[in-house]
This record gives sequence, structure tokens and C-alpha cells, in this order.
Amino acid sequence: MTEYLITLRGDASVWETPDGPRLQACHTAHDDFYRACAAQGHTVVANAELDHWRSTVVRIREGVLSITDGPFTEPTEVLAGVYRIATDDLDGLVPLIGDLLRVTGETAEVRAII
Repeated sequence: MTEYLITLRGDASVWETPDGPRLQACHTAHDDFYRACAAQGHTVVANAELDHWRSTVVRIREGVLSITDGPFTEPTEVLAGVYRIATDDLDGLVPLIGDLLRVTGETAEVRAII
């Protein structure tokens, strides 16, 4: 079975109202995604919602360690979360990701874990 890392980028304004209907719809969509994956034989190995507003960027600049606050993305788009999924059927998993994105408005990137 191959494992894939799915990164989700979304509109930060969704989280501005914790009890808002958009956020509730997103939570429901993620629950539905998890259940659909299980029903179709895809194993969710791990998943996590990430802090949308804070990160630390670590890089080497001219041989010197540089540590800065982040994130450095478009103000309305943030790295919102990740899934790690094991499956033998990427072609079957991709439509489920699409179903999730139709509700959440997020963008996903899927990469095989080597």
C-alpha cells in the first residue's frame, strides 16, 4: 500500500467565526471524507488541523541559520491541515478529495510518501 500526504490550503476567513455555518459545514465535510475513505478501503493513517496564523520558518541564508515568523502565503490562503492516507487506489481516492473540496473550498495537493 502506498501512503500519500494530502495538504489542504484554504481561506482563513472560514475560521474567523468559530460557530459560523461555513465552519460547521467544513467540519461535517471532513467527517464525511473520513467515513467515505474507510468505506472505500483507504486508511487515514493520520490527520491534523494546523494553526492557521502562526508558523516558524527555518532556513539557511548565506550559511547562517535564519528563523522568522510565518506563514508567508497569500493573506487569505493558509496551510490549513494535512491527511496521511494509505491506499492502493489513488484514482478512487481523488474523487473523495474532490467531494471534500467542493464543500470546504480548499485546495489540495497529493504527494506519495517515499
